[in-house]
Amino acid sequence: MFGMQIPGFMLKQMYRKGSLENLEAAFQFEVHNHLMPAMIVAVREVTVAGMTYELADVEFSDGANTRGAASVSEDSPVDFGKGTTIQVRVNGYRVNPGEHQLRLKVKTEEFGSIAIEVSDTLSA
Repeated sequence: MFGMQIPGFMLKQMYRKGSLENLEAAFQFEVHNHLMPAMIVAVREVTVAGMTYELADVEFSDGANTRGAASVSEDSPVDFGKGTTIQVRVNGYRVNPGEHQLRLKVKTEEFGSIAIEVSDTLSA
């Protein structure tokens, strides 16, 4: 670990504003790494609109590969390289239209625990 802290304003910029959307039987949002390569070694929390979801219901997808959040570990990390976009999908739930607070907390090999905390609006 580099021992470097990433400022909150930089973490917020990783969230793709306007990406919160409902699917048929899920909702999703996107984060984009424009900073530095990182390996996600644990998913700690996904909270949207005040509800924290079980990791068994959460998937990460880079468009080519999809992984259950509960399966992410130091032995089986998610490569979050610079320029990579990850869709975070929560299966079995939908979000009501309106403005919502989102929190994605992960542990990275390089920076330790980081939390992306933003608000986004889901259109009707």
